[in-house]
Amino acid sequence: MLTVGSFHSGTKNNIIPDTAVFAGTVRTYSDELQDRLQVRIRELTMSAVAAFGASAKITFKKSYPPGYNDPNLAQKFKKQMKSFLGEASVIDRVHPTMYSEDFSRYQQLVPGLFVHLGIVPGNKKRVEDLHTSRFLPDERAIDTGIAAHVLFVMGMLG
Repeated sequence: MLTVGSFHSGTKNNIIPDTAVFAGTVRTYSDELQDRLQVRIRELTMSAVAAFGASAKITFKKSYPPGYNDPNLAQKFKKQMKSFLGEASVIDRVHPTMYSEDFSRYQQLVPGLFVHLGIVPGNKKRVEDLHTSRFLPDERAIDTGIAAHVLFVMGMLG
């Protein structure tokens, strides 16, 4: 997934700017695909600017790796949460999500879980996306998060 988060060029609507700068993120489900997309983005960009007699400088900063939930931990956690919250309150995601989280670095070192706590207020169908000015989660999810951590630790300790 390619997201252009900012684009800056020029100062007036009738003056052709000398430069343009855009920044964004490239998120994938694997490091290999991330590398291939960076090569392809570079090729396409350089081809487009060359066609117009321009030049470009492209830099990529290595993002966080894809997150990966350990299947054994996920099964244990799911069982504990279903017994605590009820069967209907625990939802399995069947499709991966495109997150960019520092937590994925920890998951490269030790098995881990990235869990969604249910932050949609009861009177809404959805909550605005994280990192937007309209993000307003249901703060009761904090209680769920605390309970989830305590239950899981107690379960792991036996």
